[in-house]
Amino acid sequence: MTELQLFTPSDALSDYIRYYLVGNVTGQGDLSSNWEISPGEMPALIFLEKPGLADYFAGDALGISISPIALAGPFRRRGRIQFCKQGMVIIVVFTVTGLFSFLGVKMSGIADKAVNGRDMIDDPGLFICRENIFNSYSPDRAIKILDEYFLRHPGKEKNDLRNMDKVVQHINSKKGNINIHWLAGMANMSVKTFERHFSEKIGLTPKLFCRMVRFAYARKMLGLNKGIFDIINDCGYSDQAHFIREFKFFAGRTPKSYSQGPDTIKVLINEPLHPSSRYVLFPSSAIEYSRPGRPSACKTHIAVLEY
Repeated sequence: MTELQLFTPSDALSDYIRYYLVGNVTGQGDLSSNWEISPGEMPALIFLEKPGLADYFAGDALGISISPIALAGPFRRRGRIQFCKQGMVIIVVFTVTGLFSFLGVKMSGIADKAVNGRDMIDDPGLFICRENIFNSYSPDRAIKILDEYFLRHPGKEKNDLRNMDKVVQHINSKKGNINIHWLAGMANMSVKTFERHFSEKIGLTPKLFCRMVRFAYARKMLGLNKGIFDIINDCGYSDQAHFIREFKFFAGRTPKSYSQGPDTIKVLINEPLHPSSRYVLFPSSAIEYSRPGRPSACKTHIAVLEY
């Protein structure tokens, strides 16, 4: 059994951290399951209780063992995490600019990767934090330790975003349908300089980021059972072929197979979830949600974490 709990950060951190996810792999059956990571623009900091607890697979590539402290960049294509041992995993999912704000990591260097945090982060306090959270014996206490670490962290005061946070907000408000030259003007930069800063601080090119934002809106509408042509019109796709081509590029499957796939349950980690919700995953048997007022169960082999 894999138990997932979602926690929201302190109000003072909400501009930087979207949520904390705590997973506890407790049964042998979990070791054959995968967490499928859909394309998303938000980076993450991963803490594993034990070395070798999980492997990360990018597309069809061979798996790479995830380090006890790892940085995961924005994902342009879907990937997956496979567990190799029993233990606990804690994931800090940042806002689009949150990881750069705190740690000043060059985001273009971690896109589509889960890299060793020791190679990227020069902060002994973070490694002490990891020891403390896994010695806390309580998810609530572990999250409190993480929250206190980030509240004390000076990074958000010194890493200049060069207005990329405002640019991201504007792209989201337009559902990704916006001209790159206009965005460069908004940031008071030449297009070349704008693209360089955007890639360093977001991890993606502006054009690809806009495509991913549009895909995220389309995927959300599909999950709400909206019609194909409503999605095309609302998200700004030129026609049905364009929508299907873009969807397959990011999701690796057509919209129809994505929405009707019998072996996949989508755990949407954004608006549908509530703080401190608990999700219990049973690979190859059933998924049960203990979210208040919304019980359900269905057959599954893959737990899909989408943000």
